[in-house]
Amino acid sequence: MNNLFSVGSPVVAATLLLLIFLSVATWSIALLKLWRQIKNDKSNRAFSDVFWAARDWHAAAEVAQQGPGDLARLAQAGFAK
Repeated sequence: MNNLFSVGSPVVAATLLLLIFLSVATWSIALLKLWRQIKNDKSNRAFSDVFWAARDWHAAAEVAQQGPGDLARLAQAGFAK
């Protein structure tokens, strides 16, 4: 690693540091979005199971009002008058 920054120009060293920093930032954002997507998929799956197991539309509307996630908000919009 020492050999990496032993270049003669400070511009090259600054560019390498900037690229390393932006790479870490990009991977952090990608992993955060992946984690959020997995979490959202779990809540959507759980909501979908409960929603479709409801005995009638009134029970399904109650499930939609209490459910978290994107599918629950979509169902809430569908039941809105």
